This record gives sequence, structure tokens and C-alpha cells, in this order.
Amino acid sequence: MIQNSLDDNLFRPGCIPHRFFPDDGSVELVSLERADFHRLAFLDDRGITAEQSMGRHSLADLGSARTAVENQEFPNIDYIFHSAFCCSTLLARCFDIEGKVLVLREPSVLTDLANAKRVNHPFVRDPDRWHGTLGLTLSLLAKPFVEGERVLIKPTNIANNLIPDALSFREDSRALLLYSDLRSFLISVLKKGEPGRAFARKWFYILNMDSPIARDWPKETVMQLTDLQIATVVWRMQLAGFIDLLGSAPGHRVRTLDCRQLLAAPEAVLCRVADFFVFEMTQTEIEAVARGPLFNRHSKDMNQEYNVELRAEENLRIEETHGEVLDQLITWERNLDPGRVITLPLANAL
Repeated sequence: MIQNSLDDNLFRPGCIPHRFFPDDGSVELVSLERADFHRLAFLDDRGITAEQSMGRHSLADLGSARTAVENQEFPNIDYIFHSAFCCSTLLARCFDIEGKVLVLREPSVLTDLANAKRVNHPFVRDPDRWHGTLGLTLSLLAKPFVEGERVLIKPTNIANNLIPDALSFREDSRALLLYSDLRSFLISVLKKGEPGRAFARKWFYILNMDSPIARDWPKETVMQLTDLQIATVVWRMQLAGFIDLLGSAPGHRVRTLDCRQLLAAPEAVLCRVADFFVFEMTQTEIEAVARGPLFNRHSKDMNQEYNVELRAEENLRIEETHGEVLDQLITWERNLDPGRVITLPLANAL
């Protein structure tokens, strides 16, 4: 009876995997309403409550449902991958339209899978278990609430190492790689104060497992870097990873976008993004989004007013205080590897 109930729930919209625990091969499921996906900035422990949890279940418990789930004709999954601090939450919110597109912003389960992959966990070294678990996870995330609703996932930037896996899961999936220029990235770090600097150091130690850029640097060298130098390396790691991916991924499935274009011309950019993902949105719907409240609110806190003008004022204050340091960091980044200068815009621009 318990197994039958679990199998039934797996097919119910809003029942999604929340956390993955590779050591014992278990998955925590949660039950969310459609409004939760719209309301929560991120599908992680900051927003999902204990009351929404359906408990942890072993992959063996889910095994009888796995084949049935994978045989379901779920909608295609598309993705917004990003380099952080580049308006990815804003862009994802723009397409969160009930009945048309279900958007999942930064589900923790993908972060767990990404971390298991980067440490080469024994679970990952078993190809059948790895691909089976990833496939089941993506299938369960891809359930719409109504027929015809598309699914768009914006993972955290820590999950960018899953891009090849995600694209191989469904041959018709597409991915947009959203990024900022280095100066804008560093300004965002500075605007966030100590939490921003802490984020950069945390990302450095995580992404360093994926990237060859600083993997062999002596610990003493890393310890001597400033917070902003660490942030600079983080930006370079991510952009270099995007460039490597673009060298092998089919151009019609992976496109790139500089976030400054979104802020400068939201309506035109939203049209191009909708066309790329083949979302059935009318010009009137896109105009309503581009001219609506989303571009006048903080995407991570919709109760907070925020817009392009306020952003420009903040950036100007940072430039007045740190402009010379930013100039030095941009030069320093170019000299990290003179043989491989990261040139913007990236290839396959939308």
C-alpha cells in the first residue's frame, strides 16, 4: 500500500525530488502547489519547509516507478544556465506563466547531483546508477501542472557541470548560457558586501574541482589572493567552461546571452529567448512582461523596489570608490592566461 501510494504521488504535479543523498542513495521528495513555484525565489532549504517534505526514500523504493516515469511523455525540459549575478532569476521569472511555462529556479536536488559528480562519488562511478538517477530526477522535475505547459529549469551556477548530462538526457532540450562581463560581476560582489565576498570564496573552492585554471595552484598562492582576485578567477572559470561547452555542443541547442542586453532591451531579448525555446507566447504577452512589475522589483525579493535606474546608481557609487581596483583586476585576469583571452560576446550569441 505504501509503495502504491508513493508510485501514485510520483506522477502527481508538484511532487518533486528536493534533495539527493549519494551516500545511502536516497532522495527526499516534497509536495508543492503551483503557487509555490511562482512565489519562491529558489527551490532550496531557504523556502521549502519541513511540512512540505514527503520524507526520504531509497532509490530501491522508487525503482518500481522508474520505468513507468521514464516512459511517460513529459514535456521537453529547457534550461537557463548562468554564471551568477547576471539577472538569471529575473529572466526565469519572466517566463513563469501559469498554463504555458512552469519554471523551477535552483532546485537543490540538482546541486546535490552536481556536487556528487565533481567529487567523483562512488555512486557516480557506476554509470547505470548515475544515469538512471539523473534521468529519474529530471523526469520528475519535468511534470507540468496542466497539459501543454512547458518546463524551464534554472539551476544554480554550481550545477553548471551538469550541462552535458542534462543535454544528453533529452535530444530536444535547449540551454541558454547567461553571463555578465567581468566588471559587472565584480561590482555585484562588491554590492553584496561581506556575503558577496564569502560567496566568491565558496564558489572558488567548489568550481576549482571542475576547472583546470587554478587546480594546481599552491595553497599558499590561493591564500594570498584578495577576495576580488578570487572572484575574478571564479568568473573566468565559469566563462571558460561555457566556451569549452560551445566548442562541442550543437549550435542550435545552446545559445549565449550577455545580461546587459536583457536590461537594455528587455522586450526584444524576451522575444528572442521565447523563440529559441519555442515557447508559445504572443507579442502582447511578452510586452506585458517587459513593461510589467518584474522589471521594477528585485527578482529575489518581489516586495523590494528595484529597476535599471537604481541598479545604475548603485553601480556608479561602486565605480566611484573601486573603479581603479576594477581596472587593475580586468588587466590581471587577462594576464592569467595570455594565450586564452576570454572575448565577449561569447559565440552562439542569441
